[in-house]
Amino acid sequence: MKPAAFDYHRVDRVEDAVARLAELGEDAKVLAGGQSLVPMMNFRLVRPPALVDITRIPDLRYIGRDGDVLRIGALTLHREIEMLDWLIHGCYRAFHHFELFASYVMYYFAAAITCETRRRSGVASGANDFLLSHDPIFRPRLKEAYEVLLDLTQSPHVSPAATHACAAVSSPPT
Repeated sequence: MKPAAFDYHRVDRVEDAVARLAELGEDAKVLAGGQSLVPMMNFRLVRPPALVDITRIPDLRYIGRDGDVLRIGALTLHREIEMLDWLIHGCYRAFHHFELFASYVMYYFAAAITCETRRRSGVASGANDFLLSHDPIFRPRLKEAYEVLLDLTQSPHVSPAATHACAAVSSPPT
């Protein structure tokens, strides 16, 4: 089924989104990912007269600390949160095994440094390159290292061979 007719407005700044929503009134809806709204519109369960598309506002896609609070922007993707979880949980998991910790934490630093370098050089913005979450080589290697780390830290004693296994996964792709 097709949605009922509606006006579509794409904005590029938070200020523009606020102004457009104020202009359109309380029945207008915000389109961020469309995972919930669009199917409901297709079945005509929701019939907004207008949509304001905020998907191109880079200021709404972030993960960062604000004092003791972790703030996650409205446009932050689940894969970015998942990667952050792998990185942080992996570091905590390996903390009592220095060799594993040193190997694993390099993933975080590699992602952070590469991401920042790409952002500063203009190759990518922080909005589409958070900790290399979209990188087709880095993401699977991080997931593999995380799974190896979980397996290795299940046992009470981590052997030197296990440390080498984690380091082998941590080596750069060839």
